[in-house]
Amino acid sequence: MSVARLNKIAVFGLAVAAGAQGVAYAQAQPDNQNVRERRQSEYDPTGLPVGSFRFYPSLTGIVETNSNVFATATNEIDDVAYLVSAQGKLVSQWSQHKLNLQATIDDTSYSDLSSEDDFAWNAGADAAIDIARGTRLEGNLFYIDSYEARGENDPPNLVEPINYQDMQGALALSHEFNRVKVTASAAASEIDFEDGALIGGGVFDQDFRDRTQTEAGLRGDFALSPDAALFVSYAQRWTDYDTSNRDYDRQRALAGAAFDLTNVLQGEVGVGYSWVSFDNPAFGDYDGFSMRGALDWFVTRITTVNLSADRDIADSGDPSVGSSSKVVTNYAVRVDHELQRNVILWVRGGWGTEDYKGIDREDDITTASAGADWLINRWAAVRGRYTHAERDTSGAQARALGDYDQDRWTLGLTLRR
Repeated sequence: MSVARLNKIAVFGLAVAAGAQGVAYAQAQPDNQNVRERRQSEYDPTGLPVGSFRFYPSLTGIVETNSNVFATATNEIDDVAYLVSAQGKLVSQWSQHKLNLQATIDDTSYSDLSSEDDFAWNAGADAAIDIARGTRLEGNLFYIDSYEARGENDPPNLVEPINYQDMQGALALSHEFNRVKVTASAAASEIDFEDGALIGGGVFDQDFRDRTQTEAGLRGDFALSPDAALFVSYAQRWTDYDTSNRDYDRQRALAGAAFDLTNVLQGEVGVGYSWVSFDNPAFGDYDGFSMRGALDWFVTRITTVNLSADRDIADSGDPSVGSSSKVVTNYAVRVDHELQRNVILWVRGGWGTEDYKGIDREDDITTASAGADWLINRWAAVRGRYTHAERDTSGAQARALGDYDQDRWTLGLTLRR
């Protein structure tokens, strides 16, 4: 495997940047191309020229029915939500380097439950500089102002979803020589949660969740052949809370393989170990098995099966403040089928567990969804989906609102240029 090809394998699961020009369908395309990533020249938006950039605007309207808006075990309340989303992307057209800017505004309103109305937005940029042959610097910076979905740690009398702001950025410097590629990376995130109001008065304090996370990592890839490579990686993440004494460090070491087997399989799988240590001696340190992987299986040219798995540690968000963090394990399988060149059908199943450290609580999350994407032409697309979600919580400090089921039906129309 040429080292340059490692970049493609490492990010194979990411969506193709919106607005990228497609090749004609009749032209030769790689056989091992995910159905969701395949470019269709007659259906791709063309954008508007802005100097050496192209601007890709879009406007989306969505109608969604939700069978259990508050994610409760009993007294389920359903409602219909209306979402209007406006997005703009400015994409560079340079032969070298790149700079992409984007911004999104989402306005959601409910037919009956005005407490669930929200206005969210985000803006950011990603860039890459080709410093020299085989040496590349990439980075991104984003600001997010949004709301948490109901369902994890809401108390029974929370008036409206929790609002939060997140500023995050990352840098990665990579260098290739012979069969080896070395990448050094750094990332930071500062997240602030707004306090919630309680029915009947009172405040649902969220200051204990405000935190800053920084992470540094190093990765090495060694190409065995044109289609396979081995890699090792190490990363350390520091989580510092503004007020609560729950600071911790997480170290993660992985080893695995990246491969790109034409017409069959493409992906990356890594297994390893994680170590977590807490500043507060009241929280016991944690270490255990860790993994990260994603595979695309090309059943046929028009059918792709994607498998993914991940196990890591995350902030607990538990209002008791007795939980320092949680070990999150997720598995998912997705099937995409190109019924026609402009009609994509898909189904997805997801299974996960959240093991809260420091308290007696474990949640099991199951999701099942299906949908269809109809690309009418370059300027319009219709998307529909159904999603079923379940959360089963157990233990002495289980979720206050208990287990819940939720069904959502969504239909949306996107106009783009």
